[in-house]
Amino acid sequence: MLTLFHHPFCPQSRFIRLVLGEYGFTASLVEEHVWERREAFLALNPAATTPVLVEDEPALAVPGASVIAEYLDEVHGEGAGDRRLMPAKTAERVEVRRLVSWFCEKFFEEVSGPLITERIYKRFMSEESGGGSPCADVMRAAKANVRYHLAYIGWLAQTRNFLAGEHITYADLAAAAHLSAIDYLGDVPWGEDEAAKAWYARVKSRPSFRPLLSAWLAGVPASSTYVDLDFWTVSPGSHQIKSMLLREARAVGFDCVGVAAPDSVAASGQRLRQYVASGAHGDMAWLADRLEWRADPRLLWPELRSVIMVGINYGGDPDPRAITARRSRGAISVHARGRDYHDVVKKRLKALAGFLVRSTPCEVKVFVDTAPVMEKPLAAAAGLGWAGKHTNLVSCRFGSWLFLGAIFTTLELPRDAPRRDHCGSCRACLDACPTAAFPAPRQLDARRCISYLTIEHKGPIPHQFRQAIGNRIYGCDACLAACPWNKFAHKGREPALLAREALLAPRLAELARLDDAGFRALFAKSPVKRVGHARFLRNVAIAIGNSGAAALASAACHLIDNQNPLVRGAAVWALAQICPGEEFAGLRDRALGGECDEGVREEWCQGTGVWLSRRDFRHDDWQHRPVGGFWILATWQEIRDW
Repeated sequence: MLTLFHHPFCPQSRFIRLVLGEYGFTASLVEEHVWERREAFLALNPAATTPVLVEDEPALAVPGASVIAEYLDEVHGEGAGDRRLMPAKTAERVEVRRLVSWFCEKFFEEVSGPLITERIYKRFMSEESGGGSPCADVMRAAKANVRYHLAYIGWLAQTRNFLAGEHITYADLAAAAHLSAIDYLGDVPWGEDEAAKAWYARVKSRPSFRPLLSAWLAGVPASSTYVDLDFWTVSPGSHQIKSMLLREARAVGFDCVGVAAPDSVAASGQRLRQYVASGAHGDMAWLADRLEWRADPRLLWPELRSVIMVGINYGGDPDPRAITARRSRGAISVHARGRDYHDVVKKRLKALAGFLVRSTPCEVKVFVDTAPVMEKPLAAAAGLGWAGKHTNLVSCRFGSWLFLGAIFTTLELPRDAPRRDHCGSCRACLDACPTAAFPAPRQLDARRCISYLTIEHKGPIPHQFRQAIGNRIYGCDACLAACPWNKFAHKGREPALLAREALLAPRLAELARLDDAGFRALFAKSPVKRVGHARFLRNVAIAIGNSGAAALASAACHLIDNQNPLVRGAAVWALAQICPGEEFAGLRDRALGGECDEGVREEWCQGTGVWLSRRDFRHDDWQHRPVGGFWILATWQEIRDW
C-alpha cells in the first residue's frame, strides 16, 4: 500500500500525484502542513518538505519529488512498457532529468514556491512560523519571472512533440504540476505564448490531471482557466493549425497523420471503376455504389477543403503466420484479435475533430471504413505510406500494420507530399498468397482472397480454395506479414487493439460447439462478430477439414445437425477430409434421407468421391481399374440417383 504525504497546492506534491496517476497507482493521501513540523512527519523527512511517499512492503519512506520519481522509475519503470515516463537511452534520460531539475528547483525557487507560499501557505501559518500578509515585492518578482519560463516552455513545445522529446515524460508532468498550482491563482499569462498554452492543454486533458483540478481553497476561488479543460481557443494561420493538429493527433493516440487534397485520388477512382467492371470485387456490391463519390470526395461533401488522414499502428506479433502451423487451432487475422478497430479509431477521430472545432472556426466530418471514401489512396496521397503490391498501404515506420481514419474539414491546410514507392522488384507479398489472388502487382482478385472468402463472401467457399485456407477462420495475414518493411515496425501502443488471449489460438473443437449466444459473448466488441454465427461456423468447419485430425470428426458431426445449410455443407466437406471411408458412408446414408438442401446433398456426393479416391477400392465385376478417376464420377452419379 502507498501513502503520500502532500499538500494539495504544493507543486512538488502535484508532480508526484501526476506520476502516480500516469502509472495507474493509487495512494492514500495525507494532507501535511509542513510549517507545523509534526514529529511523526519529521521522522519520515527531517527536511520537513513535501511530498513523502511511504511504502508498506517493504517499509520505506521516500522523501522529495525528484527522489520519488527516480525511485518509481527504478522499481516500476521497465514494467510500464510504453507508459514509462523515463526514456531508455542515456542522453534522453539526461535531458529529462535536466528539465525536472529546472522545474522542481529553478522554477520552484523563482516562481511557484514564492507565489504558493505568499498567497496560500501564509494564510494558515502562525506568525511564529512566518505567516501573515503576503509580500507584494516577492509576488511581483515571481510574476515577472513566470514570463521567461513560459517562453522557454513555448520554445521547447515548438521544437519537440513534448518538452523532452517525442513522448510524454517526467519533464512534462513536473512543468505542468508547477504551472497548475499557480494557474489556480490566475498567475499564468497564457496569452503571451500560444505554443506553451497548447502544450499545457494537451497535458491537462490527460486523465491523471483530473484529481488535481478538484482541489479548491476556501476564500480563494480558482481562476477561469484552472478548471476549464477547453480553455485553449485561438485563431492561428493554416501552418500553425497544422502544427497544432500534428501534436494533438499524437496526444489522442494516432501514430501518424497527414493532409491530402480532396482531388488527389482521381486516378485511383478510375482504377476502381475498371476493377468493379471486371467483377473481381465478388459479392462486395457496396464497392460499386457511388463510384463517383469515391473518386472525388467533394461530391460527398461540397464544402470539403482538406482531408486529414490518420493511422494507428496495430502491429505486435513477430510473425502472425506461425499460428497456421497449429492445425487444430483457429487462425484469426491480427486486425481482429483485439477490440473492433472501427470503435477505437472513431473515438479518437472524434476527439481530434473536436479539438479542431474548438481551436479554430471550421466544420468536420469523420470516417472509418463506413462511407464511400477511398482511405488507402487518400492515406498515400497524405504521405502516410505508399500503395504496396498487395494493394494495402505500406509505411517505412509501421510496415503493413496501420488502421486508417479520415477527417474531412472545411479548413485549408498545407498538403503533405506523397511517399516514394519503396517496393522495388520485391514480390514477397505476391508470392506469399496461398490462393494466388494477385494476377499482377497491385491487382487483387477478391474472389480468390482468403480474407474476402472468410469475411465478405456469404455463400459456400468454392472447393478450389478450401484446402489453401488451412486453419484461417477469419481473415488472412499472409501478404501483409511477408512484407520486408515489417522489420521496422514496432508493437502498437493502443491497449484496446492488443490481442486478447482467448483469440490468439482458439481450439477448433471448442469453436465448433459455440451456440449463437456463446459466439456473441466470445466476440463481443470484436469485428469477428460482424460475419455472423453461421458464416463463422462455416469457416471453422473448413479449418477442421484441413486439420488432418480425425479426433475433430466429432466437432464436425456436431455441425452437420446445424439448421443452416451453409454450415452443414462445410461440415460435410470437413468430414470427407478426416473420416475413414466406412464411417463417412454411414454418416452419409443417415443424413441424405432427411437432407432437403441440394447444396448439402451435393457436398455428400462429392465427399463420397473424396474418400473413395483415398482407398484401394476393388470390385469383383471390374476387369480393369479405369484411370483418371472416371469411376469416381460414376459413383457420384449413382449417389445422386439414390
